[in-house]
Amino acid sequence: MLAALLLALAYVAGGPVRPAQAADPVRVDLTSLSPRIATPGQTITLSGRATNTGSTTLTALQAYFWRDQRLLTTRDELDPTAAPVGARYLPTFAILGTNGTLAPGESADFTVTMPTSALGVPARDGVTMVGAQVRGSDGSGNTTLGRVRTWLPQDVGSTRKPIDVTTVVALTSPPSRVGPDRFVDDHLAGELASGGRLDALLDTAAETGRTWIVDPALVVAVADMADDGYTLTDGTAGTGQADARAWLQKFQALRTEGYRLPYGTTDIDLVGSIARPDVLRQAADPSALPGEVARLPLAVWPAGGLLTAHGLSALAGLDGPVTVLASNLREDASSAGGRTVVPYDPGALAIGTEMARSATQLRQASAATTFLDAVQGRTAQVRLVTDAAAASVDDNDPTSRTPLSSVPATAGRPVTVDGLLLPEPDSTPAPATPAPSAPVGQGGDVVAAATDRAGLGSMFADPGLAADMTSRVVSSLASSQWPGHADGYRAFRKWERDQTAAILRGNALTISAQPVLLTARQDIRFPVTVTNNLDEPVSVRLEFTSENNDRLHVPAVDVPEIGAGEAIGINAVPEVQANGRYTVQAQLTTPSGSPVGKPVDIDVQATQAGRVGWILMIVSGIVVIGTTVLRIKQVRTERSRG
Repeated sequence: MLAALLLALAYVAGGPVRPAQAADPVRVDLTSLSPRIATPGQTITLSGRATNTGSTTLTALQAYFWRDQRLLTTRDELDPTAAPVGARYLPTFAILGTNGTLAPGESADFTVTMPTSALGVPARDGVTMVGAQVRGSDGSGNTTLGRVRTWLPQDVGSTRKPIDVTTVVALTSPPSRVGPDRFVDDHLAGELASGGRLDALLDTAAETGRTWIVDPALVVAVADMADDGYTLTDGTAGTGQADARAWLQKFQALRTEGYRLPYGTTDIDLVGSIARPDVLRQAADPSALPGEVARLPLAVWPAGGLLTAHGLSALAGLDGPVTVLASNLREDASSAGGRTVVPYDPGALAIGTEMARSATQLRQASAATTFLDAVQGRTAQVRLVTDAAAASVDDNDPTSRTPLSSVPATAGRPVTVDGLLLPEPDSTPAPATPAPSAPVGQGGDVVAAATDRAGLGSMFADPGLAADMTSRVVSSLASSQWPGHADGYRAFRKWERDQTAAILRGNALTISAQPVLLTARQDIRFPVTVTNNLDEPVSVRLEFTSENNDRLHVPAVDVPEIGAGEAIGINAVPEVQANGRYTVQAQLTTPSGSPVGKPVDIDVQATQAGRVGWILMIVSGIVVIGTTVLRIKQVRTERSRG
């Protein structure tokens, strides 16, 4: 025992210290630390586990209590990489293993204690760093073989108001659903699976006091996956049906406070920059959403948390109350004109790798940030949880939570551009790892899709289908979730362009007919076949334009619902006022009047004006009805096999 004490004193006096590195032969995990916040007169107890991760038996192993002796008073100072790792440990130690020996792969638990008076830091409120160092011999002399550190707040009894902590969990993901049971990729399957990102976020959202914001596009997609399965656009079957069902059940069972985002988590800066506030209004419309989402209050989360002048202009077009979460406000929360803007702290859950190796370290890290916020006089800390790592930090913080709706906001103070902290061009150095950027040409893609699809919704009786073909596609293209997911965006954009071209200018909806000879004894009419090659039922209108409308006029015909992959025959009734040969163009439109499909020119030859003797129609690219029906049957057979 005397020898061990002498050895310990020698270490304290300045024995050799190996720099901290990933290849330390001993991994030290912190399993507990009490108290969470130290006050004068207490004893600090630290427990951990040391594991020999090398290939050599280690001897003379002892775990020492270590402390930094600096007192940090601001959040900016919470940088573990700037903290010392040297010989600041105390002559209080625990012998590890069997007489200080650990063979390769063996582990040993330890506990060390220290009175707060031995911290050696100024008697002020702040945060210091404590931990443990394992010293011993690996055959080349005694040295530090492993270490672990964590933050420890010190409260000397100053009078201050406890800080209110609000946790907001973002349930979002890049869009992948392009229509009923159709997805461009299967990334949601992994995120919804047990232990996946969305599974972890949902567990955090269910914790007492938490608040969540959800993208309606995610709920619609998961419900589609969970129902009867789903297919990817490349023809393969999706793999996430069972996990989608489990996730959806847990989501529907949430009893914590929730908000809905605009469909697709619209990038409000983007839609403001292209002067299309209508895109945001349509994305915020709850009328076609599932009931459990439609009834939620509206929230907006700008891309990257940055509220901009363009974003403010887009928000001005929204009706009704809305809560905005932004990370770049100069002041506290405010409310005016139905807009409540709440600042959140993007760094509240940003814990370095070294400080996130155990639940205890995560707990201490969150304690340090909230304590220093209180020291600085802040009254609230709003956190945004977007991934599993942040969820883990928040889950390990026992602080009670304040719902987002209860965050105090100054009434009558609208947020203006002057109230925003916006980065100056070239004012800050580029980060070592640049943040993912938005897709190139995203704004133009949104404008094109919004323009092309503006009138397509009237073809569909079901509000959900109408939204799928119009606002949902546009909102998904305008999503703020695309940065970092370039492949997914390209796949979604290609599908949108291909479908738009097929509907507006291609063969998604077609007209066909065959020559007809009418006699004076027959009704004055001719048959036309309209075929729907889409995967959804539609209603259309067949319009005719004559080169001489005074002599030959064909009234438009409203076509009743045509099932997916089906054809329907209709009769056009011409009104002939004079003999002759005329060109009549047939064009399908939506019920609201937007042209769809390719127009067809019809040559009409009429005799016996007023009593049509016969009409001969020669249709460009003619397809007889029998051929059309045969092709439809072939397509149905192929789909059923697929």
